[in-house]
Amino acid sequence: RKYSSTERDSLLASLLDGVRASGNRDVCVKMTPTHKGQRWGLLSMPVDEEVESLHLRFLATPPNGNFADAVFRFNANISYSGVLHAVTQDG
Repeated sequence: RKYSSTERDSLLASLLDGVRASGNRDVCVKMTPTHKGQRWGLLSMPVDEEVESLHLRFLATPPNGNFADAVFRFNANISYSGVLHAVTQDG
């Protein structure tokens, strides 16, 4: 969603308080929207272990040589609270 206000800090504080009070800890406030085309699964469900592992490897060695693109894709696919599955082989 998009919101605008003359009191930016108050708006952000109210949004974060409301979301966290409802029990949702996976919230992020960004200046630019997430590109949904970079998501490898449904937005309503976390991605599986293989997708998490693959994106961690992309951070180490980006497939197209563009680290910024690898970070955007990682952020679009991995939950804001961190990886959900334990990655043992990749470290």
